[in-house]
Amino acid sequence: NPNSMYLTDCTESEISHIISELQNGKASDFPISVIKKASHILGPVLSIQYNNLMSTGCFPAILKIGKISPIYKKDNEEHLQNYRPISTL
Repeated sequence: NPNSMYLTDCTESEISHIISELQNGKASDFPISVIKKASHILGPVLSIQYNNLMSTGCFPAILKIGKISPIYKKDNEEHLQNYRPISTL
């Protein structure tokens, strides 16, 4: 089908590489340094889960929920229009 898209399975090494490039101190529910240290454990598990999700086309509802935080932009901190929403998935 010309309107279809095909994705190859992701590998443990791809996941480990992506984890290694995460910036310490960025928004996360877990410290990035801990995720990096556990990448040898997380890599295989995440690659299996990702490949399963992509092959079945099912995405769990719990992973569709984002945490929205207001981030201050400029000017008066008491005015809501001076904040922007940031969503962390």
